[in-house]
Amino acid sequence: MADYKIQLGVQLDSKAQENINNQLKKIEAKIETATLGKNAISSIQNQLKSANLGITIDTTSIKKAQNEVNKLVDSVRKASGLSLGNQLKNNSSSKSDANFLADQQRILAQNEKYWKQNTAAAKEYEQQWTQAFSNVENAQSKAQLTTATKQINALKAEIDNAGSKMNQTNFLADQQKELANIKTYINANTKAANQYGEALKQAQTNVRGATNTQELTTARKQFQALKAEISAAGMSGLSFGDKLKSEISNLTSFFSATSIILSSVSHLKNGFSELVALDDAMVELKKVTDETNESYKNFYYQANDMAKQLGATTEEIINQTSSWAQLGYSMKDAINLAKESSILSTISPEMDIEDAQKTLVSTMKAYKIDADNVRDGISSKINEIGNNFAIDNNGIAEILKRSSAAMAAANNTLEQNIALGVAGKLVARICSNTYIVYI
Repeated sequence: MADYKIQLGVQLDSKAQENINNQLKKIEAKIETATLGKNAISSIQNQLKSANLGITIDTTSIKKAQNEVNKLVDSVRKASGLSLGNQLKNNSSSKSDANFLADQQRILAQNEKYWKQNTAAAKEYEQQWTQAFSNVENAQSKAQLTTATKQINALKAEIDNAGSKMNQTNFLADQQKELANIKTYINANTKAANQYGEALKQAQTNVRGATNTQELTTARKQFQALKAEISAAGMSGLSFGDKLKSEISNLTSFFSATSIILSSVSHLKNGFSELVALDDAMVELKKVTDETNESYKNFYYQANDMAKQLGATTEEIINQTSSWAQLGYSMKDAINLAKESSILSTISPEMDIEDAQKTLVSTMKAYKIDADNVRDGISSKINEIGNNFAIDNNGIAEILKRSSAAMAAANNTLEQNIALGVAGKLVARICSNTYIVYI
């Protein structure tokens, strides 16, 4: 900064010189860095007056100096493009940026260490972790860093929880495995039962009572030490009685194997008989239908799948299809009606598939029900009444077989037929249980 000399016109008393020198020395350091504002002159005047210097100030020179100072300050500001306020703001911003970067690096270091320690247990979270870590690394502001930190902390909590569950699962598996080992050892070393029976039971109790990996490891070591003690005492192996049982068991296994062979032969015979019966059933079907060989082949597989679904045999499905075809139904309708017969038989305890077919035939003919409407038109109604009244499906089927033709001819609907039949059955049952007492 250039030196400016201010000439003051003053009148001094005899004692003023020393005081002026002292005051100017104090003010000199401040003037070098001071920026004179609008109120600077008044301030200087007031300070000098309060000093009791006994001087009168000529302000003309001071004002000229002030103008020169202001011009210099303006030039400096224009050249640098910064005001004092901007400099302070930049200094504050620099400190804030430094703190932000320090926090970011600290959080990255902590989480990098965490991942190295938990990589094996958190493989399934690798993609999520990479994204969360990247969010922290790429944060550009304190708000972004705070959000990213919360996200990665939540992910860490989830990983810790999953790891805890996995550790618990592994612990329980190891515990059960160790209990199985002890049980196997006891069964294979019955000779030690008398002398070491209680100790072996205690070993099982110790393993079963373990609540963490450390306790389980201690119990396992105790059992290993017990095994070594039993072996050293010569008490390993089976007792005489158990050896005898083992030999007898081997003989039983031999006889069991023989039984299995004989049973297999019997099953083979039965299987051959079933194949012959299926072939006979297909022959009968071909007699009453006129389809291609490919159609019959497809039907056979269809009948096999249908039998599995309905709990019937393939032979029954084929025979039912033949029976419906004999009544004049097409191959397609015959297959569908065979399925409906099997369904009615399945939902009706003690009703075989032939009785189910007879019930459907009687009802369909009497009430002119199409093959496509059998389930809703007949089977569902029979099952509904059978499930809600004191009569089973067999009883309702018997009513329909005997009365459908006559009731239909009298213009009674199927519902009316079932209702009248069920009511009659219930009345007859009540009367059979009533006793008349004559006085």
